Amino acid sequence: DLQVVNDGGNTGFLHISGNPTITMNEFLMNNDEGDPGTSEVIMDGGTVTVNGNATINDDNNGTATFTLNGGKFYAAGYLNVSDNLDGTAHLTINGGKMITAGALRLGKDGGEDTGQVRVFLNGGLLQAESLSDIMISDTQIILTGGALLIGSDSVSEDDMQQLIDDGTIVVDNNDVILVTDGNYT
Repeated sequence: DLQVVNDGGNTGFLHISGNPTITMNEFLMNNDEGDPGTSEVIMDGGTVTVNGNATINDDNNGTATFTLNGGKFYAAGYLNVSDNLDGTAHLTINGGKMITAGALRLGKDGGEDTGQVRVFLNGGLLQAESLSDIMISDTQIILTGGALLIGSDSVSEDDMQQLIDDGTIVVDNNDVILVTDGNYT
């Protein structure tokens, strides 16, 4: 497992550059219920394979940011952008590929809904089997480049409507949003 943890209001930081191949069972950011702090991961290249789930903000009401500039990040389970309704989680994709074989989850558990989830897609690819657990009202997917691919029979109109009702999908330029389970506007 890899945990990028802020503890006692400090900062956890990981920078992946070059062309390493990294394999782990689970990926967690902000996995400490202590004092709020920040956790940051920057990935410029290489291949990261997570055999289980990946979570950007797990149990902390602090801030966790993951920036993918290049390389490939693959999760065999779900990709949870925030698992805490009180925290802030930002996923920025400028290039490379972020792929999850499971659901892209934009918020799941926690206390009062005071958190924020932002997914910035400026380039590259964000691909998920489905969308689920979109429970944070301040949720936005902002596309200015690249492609967002959601492809599964399990993607329902309710999933898409929940995302639109509880957050915002902003599309700038002529970018691609593909949902293979029907047509959505």
